[in-house]
Parts: sequence; C-alpha cells; structure tokens
Amino acid sequence: MPTDKRVLICDVQRFSVHDGPGIRTTIFFKGCPLACRWCQNPETIAFQNEPVYTASDCIGCGDCADACPNGAIEISNGSLHIDRSQCSACLKCTEVCPSGAMSPAARPYDAETLLGEACRDADYYGDTGGITLSGGEPLAHADFLAGFLPKAKRAGLHVTAETAGHVSSEKLRGLARFIDLFLYDLKAADDRRHRELTGRPNRLIIDNLKMLINEGRQVQVRMPLVPGHNDDERNLELTARLLKSLGVAVITLLPYHRLGQGKLLKVKPPYEPIESHPPSAAELDAVVDSFGLYGIEAKRS
Repeated sequence: MPTDKRVLICDVQRFSVHDGPGIRTTIFFKGCPLACRWCQNPETIAFQNEPVYTASDCIGCGDCADACPNGAIEISNGSLHIDRSQCSACLKCTEVCPSGAMSPAARPYDAETLLGEACRDADYYGDTGGITLSGGEPLAHADFLAGFLPKAKRAGLHVTAETAGHVSSEKLRGLARFIDLFLYDLKAADDRRHRELTGRPNRLIIDNLKMLINEGRQVQVRMPLVPGHNDDERNLELTARLLKSLGVAVITLLPYHRLGQGKLLKVKPPYEPIESHPPSAAELDAVVDSFGLYGIEAKRS
C-alpha cells in the first residue's frame, strides 16, 4: 500500500450529482486491490502511473516511439502499436507527445494541493454537497488520507467514500471518523464467485461492512448488477441474507454499462474483460422483485 505523502489522482470531476448527496467534487484515486472484470475505470486499477493512449488524438509523428527506451512502441502501416509487456511506465512517451494522445493516467498531489482543488467549488456544495473519494479504491491510500481527511473536515467539507471495502480493518477504523457517508459496494456474496469476478476473496469486505455498521457509521450498500454473473437467484438470496443479518433493509443497484469498454484499448487491464450487457427493464424488475421476496428493498440508481 502506498505510503508517500503524495498520491496519484486520475481525475477531479466537478459538479457531480451521482456520487453522493448534493453537488460534489469526485476525486478518482489511482490504485485498487480488486480487478473487477467489468471495471468502468480500468486506468485506476494499477497503483503505479502508466501511459494512456487515445488513438483518435494520435497524429502519427512517431516521437513517442523515438523516446521509448524499451522499444515498446512502433508505428506500422500508419498505426501505432504498444507492446505493454515491454513498457516500464517511465512515461517518457507522454513527455514528448505533441497532441496529448499519450498522456499519464494520473498526476501526483500532496494533501494541501488536493484540498485546494476540493475547496474550489465549496460555494456550490450547500448544506448537502461535498467531496467524494472514488477510484480505484480510495481507502487503499489510508496513509495519505490520514493526513488529508482531517484537513478536509477542518475546512468544513462533507466527505463521502465510494469503497469496495477490501482494505485494512485497522486503517479503515482510523479513517471512518472523518468520513460522513460510505457508499459500500458488494460485488458478490458467494466467496468463490467473488474471486472469479474480482480476483479477491470477500471475507475482509464483509467483515469491514459489519464493523462499520456495528460502529454506527452511515453506510449505503450498493451492488453492481452484471447480468449473467451476479444477478442469479442464489447470489441475490445470499446477499439478502447477509444484509438482513446486518440489519440493512435497502440496497442500491448499479446497472452494468459499457462506458468503460472504450478505455480497454487505452491501457492494459489486469483482467479478462467480461461478457455482459446492460440489464433490461425486465431484468431490473426481476432483481428488484427477488430482493423484495427476501425482505430487502432494492433501489435503482
């Protein structure tokens, strides 16, 4: 887990209205211990920085190929090709690209600079808005957040964290007092299925969810809904049973979409992309009805 006083941020998205209450500034941290096969932001998974290639912006000048010390880039028949296995992420290609087709996935921030970015829009937050930590997995950067979050709270910012919960329980407990709302994602209740879909077990995720609820933290449980992978009756029943055991009565569904597919050509994701489709209205209704049979209210995001 990174311990530098700086952190890599992929994007600072302003005037967000879907990442927590009110108007928010969403901060996308780079690095995640999971590798969800439907990830909409594959450029945020790796903890180290890396070049992102946007073919539509490329002018074919070849400057990046000349700058690459490993020969990982070549241009043939008017097309640029990257051998990601040879890329050392030195980012020299991004330094010489005149069109921005090669760009770093993220840029480093220290706590004061990131706080300044967050406070730029403070006049728009009102009584309900604030900042949302997203990613990637923002809570994987616990050492950085231990310095940043107290500053954010002293500045009067409401803090929401989008998390999958696969982080150190000890460090999570230390950060939780500075976080007003957790948007907590459950991918699959069955451990085997969870490993297949994310590359990691779910025991730590479930234990951390229990801890946050038992300690009285404000938590909204969500589930990415990926047809053909976690929308079957067994997973819905196991998820409902887990929620009932924790005293949680509501889950928010996050329907799978293909907006992240275009990014797969820009980086090398550490997973095999999943085959699925955005759920139809009928499929969503069926999941809502199934949760209802188990006493859980399922809301559409």
